[in-house]
Amino acid sequence: FIVEDEEDGTSRTCTGRLNRASDTITAQWKSTRRDGSPEDRDEPFVLTQTPPSLLRYKYTPQQFKEDPARSRWSFACSAALHQAQESLWSRRFFENRFSERKRYVELTTRDLIVQLGFTPQVPLTLGEQRELDHLRQELDPSEARFYQALSDFEIQKLPWHP
Repeated sequence: FIVEDEEDGTSRTCTGRLNRASDTITAQWKSTRRDGSPEDRDEPFVLTQTPPSLLRYKYTPQQFKEDPARSRWSFACSAALHQAQESLWSRRFFENRFSERKRYVELTTRDLIVQLGFTPQVPLTLGEQRELDHLRQELDPSEARFYQALSDFEIQKLPWHP
């Protein structure tokens, strides 16, 4: 597409390509003066989709309304830290994932025991229910499915007598 600036007589052309294999758009801006002489600025950029594992750091609409720059910057810093820890296989990254998994499985198993009417029943407190809801929103969908399967397995291991 082309964007023309009437005041300074330049037109900016954006050309790009979609790579369906990696779900990225690679594009480039070129500026041209009306007299036909190209400017020396080529401005390439790449657009990628945010991975689901990083959506936990995304700002809320309320945070964005209050301070758009701070909320975007906070998201970018948190996402970059997460990706760095993940790619470096940092101890903190795996400890956090382990504790999330353990807590999710524990809370989900207790919730399922109450729903299915098994004993002993230890219903979730309001704070624990909020924590479980928070974990369900924050976890990557593939991780949440795996953790749910672990909870289902824990339920299957319980003795059951009809």
